[in-house]
Amino acid sequence: MDLSFDRWERSSSDERDSLCRALAAQLPSDFSYHSMHCVRDGERLRETAHFQRGDSTFALIPGGPVELGFDLDRPWTPTKHELSGYSSCSEEYDLPESIHDYLARVTLRPRTVALSPHLIETAPSIPWWREIPLDDPRAKDLSRKSGLRAMEQWGSYPVVRIRDLGDGKFVAELGGVPSHAELTAKLSSEGFRLPTSDEWEYACGAGNPTLYRWGDHAPSDREPRVTTEQSLDLMRRMRIEVAGNRSQPEFPWDWELHRRPNVLGITMASITTTSELTADTCITRGGDGGCFACGGAAFFFSWLTLATAYFDEQFCARDPGRPNEYPYHIGRRVFPLD
Repeated sequence: MDLSFDRWERSSSDERDSLCRALAAQLPSDFSYHSMHCVRDGERLRETAHFQRGDSTFALIPGGPVELGFDLDRPWTPTKHELSGYSSCSEEYDLPESIHDYLARVTLRPRTVALSPHLIETAPSIPWWREIPLDDPRAKDLSRKSGLRAMEQWGSYPVVRIRDLGDGKFVAELGGVPSHAELTAKLSSEGFRLPTSDEWEYACGAGNPTLYRWGDHAPSDREPRVTTEQSLDLMRRMRIEVAGNRSQPEFPWDWELHRRPNVLGITMASITTTSELTADTCITRGGDGGCFACGGAAFFFSWLTLATAYFDEQFCARDPGRPNEYPYHIGRRVFPLD
């Protein structure tokens, strides 16, 4: 079966639908063809097939050559807010280079890579959670601290959470991220694997050449972790009018493109505190573990960790002996089709 980018791009919507139905017939029985995700991307309509397995949705990524990396020769001009933010922290973080040279250092250069066709989860499914009794000592300890309500315990391992199912029903769950070797073995036994670094980068940016999947710039007046509700609450407390003058009118208070699925229907690189595991034991992608946000750096630095080609070796190249920790390490499954 031809699952190449060339075949996909040349096909009509009906032909793509037929191709996906034929593919579904060849997949394991717990997979099913779910729908075609359609999004207007510039002047063309992007169609991505979605498949379902249990509660998880997978996007079809055809195979063939793709262009990855951030091209410094593209006309990227930092805004005055980005320049100000960079300048305010350059001395504190010992950054003697210009903002363009810094960007060159923490992003990957343009390159052509060949991807194999595969299905990739549209949202992370790792860590894995398993239900434990509400009277389990670990759940009871969390309940004593928080009362019986939706709550997640951070800062200790293993992680325990209590979820509110509604109608007065609660469930306690134990979560964790196994070692890379254990995780790889478990995924392999189920026919899955982790994405390669290149597969992750393509799934994140969907082939767009911009710095971020939504464009070349990000808000300079808030952190990525600040939600619309928090922004509006801050405005109310500061008595700022929602419709008042904004220094960045292109980023209104309810702007949250980083939290929404991209043109492939995939959600990734939306939280700076988490990094995604890849097939390479030594490489994670997306985020910096929250270092810049927690360290009080200018907003520019936090947003940059969500850039498609972001790869600061300080945060993305990891010691293979370092244990995985939730919520700092998450992952998603890939089902190979080659």
